[in-house]
Amino acid sequence: MKMEFQSVNKTSLRKAMVKVFTMGDLEILCADVEQEFHDNHIDLQVTLDVIGGDSIENKIFKLIQYLDHQGHLDYLVDAVQEARPDISFKSVPKTTDLIKDISLGSPDYENDLKYSEPQVIHLAHHLGSLVRNKHIEKHIIFG
Repeated sequence: MKMEFQSVNKTSLRKAMVKVFTMGDLEILCADVEQEFHDNHIDLQVTLDVIGGDSIENKIFKLIQYLDHQGHLDYLVDAVQEARPDISFKSVPKTTDLIKDISLGSPDYENDLKYSEPQVIHLAHHLGSLVRNKHIEKHIIFG
């Protein structure tokens, strides 16, 4: 089933896949992607032999590169999400981009910040003590 594609951080995708997929899992994942291609009348072979690479991390890297170059990375993202719905690799803004929007110590800050929970968690990870500051917390709304 093809889902709507969202921006993906390819480095995060690769690192997440390396943590949760074995070589056998990766072969099955490639077969699933290739089946989706077949079902959608896309003539593209996706096997570990075609992809190449010597280690699982290198094979995953080459798989991401290959499908991205072909314009079909979304099929891999869908297959990974279906196989491992508990992992997260969606792109989030850089911490510095989130910080730009926060006005520290400004009592007349009128607009609430509207970020998703993963974005705030990402921000909190890098700014732990600042996010605990009551002035920042009151302006963050989970969307």
